[in-house]
Amino acid sequence: ASLNRLRRQTTPPLPTSSCFDVPDAYSTTTSGAQFLFSDTIVRKKRMMLFATDEQLRMLFSAKTIMIDGTFSASVPHFNQVFSLHCIKYGYNFPCVIGLLPGRTASIYKQVFEVLDAAAQRLNCKFNPNKIMSDFEQALIKTIASYVSNNFHIDLVLLHLYFF
Repeated sequence: ASLNRLRRQTTPPLPTSSCFDVPDAYSTTTSGAQFLFSDTIVRKKRMMLFATDEQLRMLFSAKTIMIDGTFSASVPHFNQVFSLHCIKYGYNFPCVIGLLPGRTASIYKQVFEVLDAAAQRLNCKFNPNKIMSDFEQALIKTIASYVSNNFHIDLVLLHLYFF
């Protein structure tokens, strides 16, 4: 109880709406690298994506990626915690964590547009050969329209627990 009380004293209060400023402690890493790389509005709702440039480069160079979303762990004012992971060196690495306002094709399209812009900024190309995802139709539709024709998607009962 006293540990929780101490933690609450150093943590900003939870926002009462999706309109809030993100403190530097949550938008940069301890080494000063940018961590909040996209903070946009999609259909009048906020979408936030977190990753360092190093994590993005790892994602963009990976041939196999995994995509998952969880709804029960989502914070207030967002619909899901969305994650993109890659397989490198035989290990699973979390590369992008997103707070999304919904689970529609237009929101997923915005995520891929932001990722594509980040890849261009880093002189990389986001073109995995294999994508593992669950059975969410809006995500599958978006993936199919966004990546090249020579990819393979594995639809699996996928839940990446990283909390």
